[in-house]
Amino acid sequence: MWLGSWRNRDDSPAGLKWEKQPIKSLGIYFGHDQLKCILLNWEKKIERLKSVLNAWSRRSLTLYGKITVIKSLALPKLQYAMSTIGALGNVIKWVNQILFQFLWNNGPDKIKRSTILGDMITGG
Repeated sequence: MWLGSWRNRDDSPAGLKWEKQPIKSLGIYFGHDQLKCILLNWEKKIERLKSVLNAWSRRSLTLYGKITVIKSLALPKLQYAMSTIGALGNVIKWVNQILFQFLWNNGPDKIKRSTILGDMITGG
């Protein structure tokens, strides 16, 4: 992939193939089209997160059980990508919505989000 001012070059020195589409390296897509890379990076990961939560939502877990599933099985699906490329506000809102829907069985929040995100001593 050509970078910088050479990104629109069409020649191929040394007979190498230069990609114009985003490329995947270590599970993360990189490219010139930021929107396309964001979609490629987050859609599959969030779908995997949903599938894990969907599998566990069929069980009647306690609140602590659901939090354990979120912390040990769901969030690690996103951890590498978030530590590598970060996440936009929209992605974080999307993930929060999915996690809280799982936590409260698609119903309204029973405890304020600011409380539940705090320490156990303060009610979280």
